[in-house]
This record gives sequence, C-alpha cells and structure tokens, in this order.
Amino acid sequence: MTLSCVVAGASGAVGQWIAKTLVASVAVSKVVLISRPRPSTEEKSPLAIYETNPKVQISYVEESDWSAGAVASGDGKLRTLLRGANLVFTAMGTSRANQEVKDAQAASTYAQGFEAWLKKVDLGQNGALAQAAGLEKCGSFVRISAIGANSSMHGTGNFFQHSACKSVI
Repeated sequence: MTLSCVVAGASGAVGQWIAKTLVASVAVSKVVLISRPRPSTEEKSPLAIYETNPKVQISYVEESDWSAGAVASGDGKLRTLLRGANLVFTAMGTSRANQEVKDAQAASTYAQGFEAWLKKVDLGQNGALAQAAGLEKCGSFVRISAIGANSSMHGTGNFFQHSACKSVI
C-alpha cells in the first residue's frame, strides 16, 4: 500500500522538513503541500523546488478557504485537497517573523497582535483542517509544532519525528 499525504503549513521550517521526508519516502505515492499565498514582496516560495515533481501537488489556500462554510461544503478547496488522504500533517503555526504578525502587533500591542494570530492560525485554521480531514475520513491527522523552529537548522537534528510516524514513512 502506498500512502497519500497532505502537509499544511508546508512552507514553514517544520512543514518543509515534513515535506522533504514524505517526498523522499518510497511508501508515499502522493504529497499535497498546502501553504498560504506568498506576498509578492517575499522571495520565491520554498515549495518551488517541488514544482516539477510528479509526486507533489502544491496548493496555495486563500483566507476564504478556511471558513466554516467552505469546510462544510463538500466541494470546498480544503475538502477537495484532503480527499483520499491517508495521513494529514499540519505544521501551521504563528511565527513572530511573519510580517502580518508584526503588522498586527504594531497596530495594537505586541501581546494582543500575537494572540490574534494564534487564535486565527493555531486554533482556527488548524481546527478547520481537522474538521475537513474528519469529514473526508482521512486516516490520521497529525499536528506537529516546534518552539523556536529555525529554517536554517535543517539537518541538525533540531526536529523530533514521532516514532509512530517514522515507522510508517
């Protein structure tokens, strides 16, 4: 049996590590990488390295795709991306390095701005993804996070891979 996997938050440090591991695995036949759209002022997406890989589907999900109505709809973008997945990983989290978070902090207080993004992403979007995965009857849903994740630390053993997941991939 080969696996079909989804990685949400695939452009972040943890998500990139998960994506790299899944793409390299012979046990995985399909990897769907979900990320937020990149502002035009940012560098090229870190997911660009997978653009020509036939095993990988890259999808940039808009704000409206996370709404309760979109998730409830059987033909909503999240539901469509999750359809048939055996494993759904989410590495979505709030980063203080994100310009949108910095802007929210500048518009209120540091704590209030950060808390608003925690509610939006860490709770709201991860919750919407979990709900969509349940509605699509995906095999497993795994939430992975790292405090102080640093994209320059790849390959240093800075990330912990759960043994249950390691035995599958």
